[in-house]
Amino acid sequence: MKQVFDNILSNAAHFSPNSGTITCSWQIFQDEVLIKISDQGPGLSQEDLQKIFTPFYSRRKGGTGLGLTIAKKIILDHQGSIWAQVLSESGAQFSMILPRSRSVN
Repeated sequence: MKQVFDNILSNAAHFSPNSGTITCSWQIFQDEVLIKISDQGPGLSQEDLQKIFTPFYSRRKGGTGLGLTIAKKIILDHQGSIWAQVLSESGAQFSMILPRSRSVN
């Protein structure tokens, strides 16, 4: 999971303006956790939204296009889901739902 956060936060920092704010929030529900990471960058185009998790697709100069693909694979391997959306004011938001682990008594 560390790799997931590294990849998403690295992109958020790269695309955010100087002095921009990156927000991370989470909500805990009975069986799952919703995590949202938002930035104040230029946002995502419709093409970006369709291809953002596709291997080798990148808007980052010198980027490999693997960071978000790897993040999605890790999330799916943990029986979760991840998606991206454009924020109305500006920027992008990546949301993840992960199942809560249960302690065994």
